[in-house]
Amino acid sequence: MTRPWIRVSIAGGGRVDSPASRRVSERPGEFSGGRQSSSLRVACNLFAGLARGLEWPASPRGLHRRRPRDQQADLVISRVSSSAARARNFVLLLLLGVAVPVAAQTSAPEANPSGPVSNGPADPSPRSSQTSPQNSSPASQETPVLLKAIVPDILRDQKRVWLYPVGVVKGEHWKPTLGVVVSTAGLVALDPHDTPYFRRTTAFANFNTVASGRNAALGILAVPLSLYVVGAVRKDTYARNTALLAAEAVADSQIVTFVMKNIDRRIRPVDVPPGGDFANTWFKSRGSFISGGQTFPSGHTAAAFSVATVLAERYRRHFWVPWVAYGLAGTVGFSRLTLQAHFPSDVFAGAILGIALSHYIVLRHR
Repeated sequence: MTRPWIRVSIAGGGRVDSPASRRVSERPGEFSGGRQSSSLRVACNLFAGLARGLEWPASPRGLHRRRPRDQQADLVISRVSSSAARARNFVLLLLLGVAVPVAAQTSAPEANPSGPVSNGPADPSPRSSQTSPQNSSPASQETPVLLKAIVPDILRDQKRVWLYPVGVVKGEHWKPTLGVVVSTAGLVALDPHDTPYFRRTTAFANFNTVASGRNAALGILAVPLSLYVVGAVRKDTYARNTALLAAEAVADSQIVTFVMKNIDRRIRPVDVPPGGDFANTWFKSRGSFISGGQTFPSGHTAAAFSVATVLAERYRRHFWVPWVAYGLAGTVGFSRLTLQAHFPSDVFAGAILGIALSHYIVLRHR
C-alpha cells in the first residue's frame, strides 16, 4: 500500500508535498503506531492553514476517510466568510438607502415647484403670500459650501472649541456644561458595575458581527459620501452642502476625541485582564500618541452623532429623518459597548460631543 500524500497550496503559488509517516490502519479514523485521532489531525492542519493564509484543497486519494470532515470544515469557513460579507454589504446598503431618498426628497420641490407664482410687489394677494413659503425650498436659498474652504472652516471650528472653557469661566453656558459633567461623572462611577456584563454575555455575538468597528466606520463615511454623489448627479446644492457639512463635523469630532484620548489615556474594557479592576482604567494606556488604543470619549460614537445631527437639522422637514439618523447613531454607540471597545461613559461623552459640535459649531455659524 503506497503512502498517502498531504498537499497544501500556498496563496503565493508555492506547494508543499509531504508523505504521511504512517500507514492507514485497519481501524477507521486512526493511524497505526501513534493512534492519533483523525479529527484532531484535520483540525490542527485546518487552523494552521488558516493562520498562514493557505488554501485547503480537497483530500487526496490516500486520505479518503477524512474527506467528509474536510468538506464540513470548508463549508463552515465559507459560511462564516459569506456571513461577514453579507453583514458589511447590508450595513452599507442600509445607510445608502437612507441617504439617497433624503437627497431625492430635498431636491424635489426645487425641480418641480407647485402652486401659483407671485406677480411681484404690486400683487400682494393672500393666496400667493400663503403658498410662497411652502414652495421655497432650502436648495433654492442655499449658498454653496466650497470644498476648498473645508480646511479653513475646520481650523475656525477648532478655535471656537478650545476657547469654549474660557466662556464657561466667564459664566457662559455653564448650566448645560455642568449637566454634562455631572452626568458623565455618574456614568464613570457606574462603569465598573455595567461593563462586566458585556464580557460575560454571548447574546450579542451576531450583532457584533454586523456592527463591527470596521462596518460602523464604513457606514458613517458612506452617508456623506453618498449624499455628495447624489447631489452632484442631481445638481442639488443642498445635498452637496449637507455632505460637506457632515464631513466637517466628523473631522471636528475626531480631532477633539484624538486630543482628549491622548490626555486621559483610558484603556478599553477588552484590555482589562480577567479579574482586573474596571475602576482603575485612567492613564493606563501604553499606546503611542498616533496608534491610539485609548477609549474616552468614543470616536465612533462622536462621528456617528455628528453625521446624525447634521442630517436631522438639515432635513427636519421630513419627520422620519431625525428618527432614523439618531437611531442608527445610537446603534453604533451601543455596538461599542457590546464589542467591549468602550465604557458607557465613553459612549455618552462621544454622543454629546458629536451633537454639540454639529449643532453649536458647524451649523450655527452657517
